[in-house]
Amino acid sequence: MVKEFEMNPHVKLAFDTLSRFSDFGCAIGILFSNGHPKYSHFTYPPAFLEAYHERDMALRDATLRYGLTCNGRIGWSELERQGWDAASFELARSFGIEDGVCFALEIEGHKTIASISHRKGCPPSDATLDRCMDALSLATLSSLEERRTLKLSQGTLDYLSAISQGGKLNDVAGILGLTYSGARARRVNALDEIGANTDAQAVVIAIREGAFSPYRTV
Repeated sequence: MVKEFEMNPHVKLAFDTLSRFSDFGCAIGILFSNGHPKYSHFTYPPAFLEAYHERDMALRDATLRYGLTCNGRIGWSELERQGWDAASFELARSFGIEDGVCFALEIEGHKTIASISHRKGCPPSDATLDRCMDALSLATLSSLEERRTLKLSQGTLDYLSAISQGGKLNDVAGILGLTYSGARARRVNALDEIGANTDAQAVVIAIREGAFSPYRTV
């Protein structure tokens, strides 16, 4: 999770609302741009999220495919009945995540996609689902009107600069005057601070949010 910024209150409301109505966790991506959401929130079990990433399940996730091509809300079971790839649902069930509902909306060309989970045969009421969709809509509209600016530590900025020049941890260690272990620790801290999974993603997010430029000389 990205640190050191004040959460948009409407985004926080959406996170809190969907989390409240999820039995086994939820996943929320608000304002997608170039494949990445501006704000994201995950409360699924860590073991499931780890397996999801290890298997590159995002490439097959029916909720994401639906969200990127459609708008509205739909149950996971209905997506399966319609013939969407069931791999992500099968993985979820193997971790005790029984069923769920996907939400997708588009405002001014920007997508927001989310899923909440529930017990098999016990979906939330229509009123609850409407409440979730309203919260996502408000968060998306609010996010369109503001720009989040990361406030990164100097250590993280130094790491981003070094990784842009070198590319490997041995190079980073040399540029920053650190041991290999020190460079690896700096990498872990930087990725955690930015909320990224890889060096490339960290650089993209930091540039996109105006917190870093590989061409900056001062």
